[in-house]
Amino acid sequence: MCARGSNRVLLGAPSTHPLDARLTYLPKMKTVTLVAGAISTLLGGLWLLQGLGLVHVRPILCFVDCAPVQEPSLTWAIVGLVAAALGTVTFLYSLKHRARRSSNNRWRGP
Repeated sequence: MCARGSNRVLLGAPSTHPLDARLTYLPKMKTVTLVAGAISTLLGGLWLLQGLGLVHVRPILCFVDCAPVQEPSLTWAIVGLVAAALGTVTFLYSLKHRARRSSNNRWRGP
């Protein structure tokens, strides 16, 4: 709560600076990206192993007549590889970003 042209700030007054709202939003977003990266990595790894024919899992939830894949599938191997790679990058980026920003959580104005 600053008057125009004044540098005085009232103590205990709520901040209206846009970065203050962003600082409370970032930790939640980091957690979401961390969890999304972990889930994507695990699912991508499963799809990769199924596509290579190393893991066989029977269908759990089918809306149409589903048959388990009995042979290796190049499509699922590629989809799994891409999903696992993107999930790993997201997961590692989230960890690195979290560690770097954890000591500097406060915005220091000009």
